[in-house]
Amino acid sequence: MRWGFFVAALMLLAASGTAAAECREYSTTALIDGRQQRLTGTACRQPDGTWRMMSSRPAPADHDRARAAVAAGQALPLSDVLARLRPRYSGRLLDVELREQPGAGWRYRLKLLRPDNRVQELTVDALSVEVLDAREGR
Repeated sequence: MRWGFFVAALMLLAASGTAAAECREYSTTALIDGRQQRLTGTACRQPDGTWRMMSSRPAPADHDRARAAVAAGQALPLSDVLARLRPRYSGRLLDVELREQPGAGWRYRLKLLRPDNRVQELTVDALSVEVLDAREGR
C-alpha cells in the first residue's frame, strides 16, 4: 500500500483549519495488492494539532445498490433522514452507512460528533426514520 496518498490527503486537511475536535472526510486512491482502489474515511485534528485517521476503508462495493434503494423509494435520501433527526440528535456527521438488513429493509448507521464532543452512534430505519438504537460511541 502506498501511504503517500494518505500523507498528501492529511497535509491538505491540516491546512484547512485549526479548531479542536475538527474532523474532515477524505477520499483518495491507493495501490493495494497491485490494484488501484478508491479509499474514503474520516480524519480528526488532535489537541496537539496533528491529524489522526479515524477510519479508512475501500469505497463500499454495494454503493450502487444503496443508491438504487433510494431511487426505488426503499430508503429515504440521507439529507431527508438528517433533517428529520436534527431536532433530537444534533452534531457533525462523522460516518454513515446504508445497509440492507435481510427481512427488515434498509438501515442507516450514523456516527455523529455531538456539540459536547462526544460521539453518538445511531441505527435508523431508512424509510420511517425510526431510531432503532442510540448509543455513545468510542
